[in-house]
Order: sequence, then C-alpha cells, then structure tokens
Amino acid sequence: MGNAFDRATRGHVIDYIDFHLHGWHWPAFNIADMAIVGGAIALVAQSFMSVENPAATKESQ
Repeated sequence: MGNAFDRATRGHVIDYIDFHLHGWHWPAFNIADMAIVGGAIALVAQSFMSVENPAATKESQ
C-alpha cells in the first residue's frame, strides 16, 4: 500500500536504502520491500520450527 500511495501522490516510490559496495550497486529497497521479505522469511522459519505433539494427534483420532 505504501508503494501505491507514493506512486499516486509523488509519481515514484521513495527508496530508503541505496548503497554501493566496491563498485557494485546493490538493489535499492524501501520499507515495504523489507517488510514483505522479512515476513516471508519469518513464515518459512516458523514452518520449520512448528512441532506436532504426537499425543495430541492420537487423542483426536
């Protein structure tokens, strides 16, 4: 929604992080991009951390 708001009001998206490392330009990111990537990483990490309780599954059967 932030990107859509910036495009509608400013005509472009504001980039918050833009840096160069030894002549290599890293892609620019804004807060919305970081939130999407962070959320995806958190979902993947959580899927590996969830553990089923075997006793609970036997009781439900």
